[in-house]
Amino acid sequence: IETVIRNKNKESQDRVLEISKKNIDRLSGMMERVLLATQFENSLPIPQKKWESCDAIIQSALVDCQFSNDEMLKIRLAIPSNFLIFCDVSMMKIVFINLFTNSIKYSDPNAVNIVVRTVTNHDQCQILISDEGIGIPVTERTRIFEKFYRVGNEKTRSRPGSGLGLYLVKQILQLHGSKIEVLANNPKGSTFVINVNASDFRME
Repeated sequence: IETVIRNKNKESQDRVLEISKKNIDRLSGMMERVLLATQFENSLPIPQKKWESCDAIIQSALVDCQFSNDEMLKIRLAIPSNFLIFCDVSMMKIVFINLFTNSIKYSDPNAVNIVVRTVTNHDQCQILISDEGIGIPVTERTRIFEKFYRVGNEKTRSRPGSGLGLYLVKQILQLHGSKIEVLANNPKGSTFVINVNASDFRME
């Protein structure tokens, strides 16, 4: 605030305010994740489930992510509008927010697509989020869901993050009776696969 007051240039003021807002939002998000992780440790919340459009949940999550226009252009949704999931909507938004944030954070600046799609059969559904980022080594693909675990080397760990996002993703999905795994994406990057039970999805 003092920097803004001292600087009389309107453009510089706006830039400082924008950076400050992003930092405040980032810290606020980190605090929310810490509080939610603490809640999972003390007593497991009970999901308030209802049928909801998966596309609508994802669209709402993307709004909350507050991505830039360039970042939004990277994301391509291939989710049928009539695809419904039985879930706690607020919790599932947290799942998608964390997965999208990670995909953007670790993506190649020149990468084109982060693709979200579904694969369904009679007894199971998969929601897949594929990116063209730095990828995750095989040895770390199970550890990334541990609390406070940060993937990669010092360069990747220097990017902002709490190490709680994917931990919360796994915990929330387990509460829903679902599972998540991460696979390699061709030619590069990662694919996060959410496995949804047959009783928790339907086409309307």
